[in-house]
Amino acid sequence: MSNRTGWVGMALSADWMRPSRCVQLIAGRRQGEDGRQETAAGWGVLELGCWLTLDERAGRSLTRPAVACIVAAMHPRRIIRVLAATSLALAADACAPKVQVSTAPASEPPRIVGYLASWGVRSKGTRIAELPGAQLTHIIYAFARIGEDGRLALGDPCLDTGACDSTGLSRTADGGNFAELRRLKERHPHLKLLVAAGGWTGSGRFSDVALTPESRRTFAQSAVDLVIRRTNGLFDGIDIDWEYPVRGGLATNVTRPEDRQNCTLLLQALRAQLDEQGARDGRRYLLTIATIAGPAVFAQLELGAVAATVDWLNVMTYDYHSGSKIAHFNAPLYTATGDPTPGFTVDSTVRRYVHGGVSPTKLVIGLPFYGRVYGGVASTNDGLPACTRAGPGRMAHGHGLPSDHPPRP
Repeated sequence: MSNRTGWVGMALSADWMRPSRCVQLIAGRRQGEDGRQETAAGWGVLELGCWLTLDERAGRSLTRPAVACIVAAMHPRRIIRVLAATSLALAADACAPKVQVSTAPASEPPRIVGYLASWGVRSKGTRIAELPGAQLTHIIYAFARIGEDGRLALGDPCLDTGACDSTGLSRTADGGNFAELRRLKERHPHLKLLVAAGGWTGSGRFSDVALTPESRRTFAQSAVDLVIRRTNGLFDGIDIDWEYPVRGGLATNVTRPEDRQNCTLLLQALRAQLDEQGARDGRRYLLTIATIAGPAVFAQLELGAVAATVDWLNVMTYDYHSGSKIAHFNAPLYTATGDPTPGFTVDSTVRRYVHGGVSPTKLVIGLPFYGRVYGGVASTNDGLPACTRAGPGRMAHGHGLPSDHPPRP
């Protein structure tokens, strides 16, 4: 997940993934001010219902990968309507061809995970009390930041805890977004809450804190102290959003070739601290990571070791082409005919992870509910894929993300 303005991310579990009438890829055209055709590419709502297994080994015809979707600038009541529409789509016989479903029990229960952008409360009027807690299993609160001392700190104490003056962190349990989340959790006791550390603009110091055993221990201890010990049972785990180890991300980020191995070691240090605290509290705390979708994942992460350390991976399978000048789908499920970027699809991403040693049960797949608009696109093949005079831009308010939304793969 990256720093976006006022959105809620959600995840939905499904048993299969295959192309059908349930998936509606949308490629609309309209006349631009200069007389040229403009193409908007995006995903339809019903995409949530259609997923194909990626594991047919050992006689198991189907697995249960988790599916995540990103809902941009959407009111919580509308989210509920989307989930209801999705459920109806899943139930419709026309939604999919008949397949043989495995009767083997799932090794993991379905996860319905949502990212909550803390700043959305201020910038978009997000009401935490109206989040669909009954339909969610987990909420990941974004973002905590890494301080100059290498310790994890609140991203915005004013928003997070209601400490809006210069006196420092409020000692009261009732204040800010955390108080709203506590009330939400009280209404929905099954709901698990995590805090995400880093993000697109907050990953500059990850390489430094992961560099040595001492820096890793300092960060891990501070993270568990901030998220677990000091919140009196509010949070259930930590999500690491390092964008990105080795290379990528903002030009100002510190990166090193050894980030690939050090990221694993940092996660292991966090896992050890969480387990130590869990032994005291008589419970298990969660550890997850947000990960890149493109082919560079093997150069940036030790996938097998990472998967063995975390509870699951939130794979950012969206914004495949936001950094390019090709009019293209934001999160294509499969490779389209003539696609010059065949490795940038949801299917190819998940296959990479599975071949890299990650079990599908540990994958949460990100899907967007926003689109991008392209200008100066030729009309050939409805403008997809085609070179454009500029990269993807912002769509109408409520239907897209800011134009500076960062590239993913």
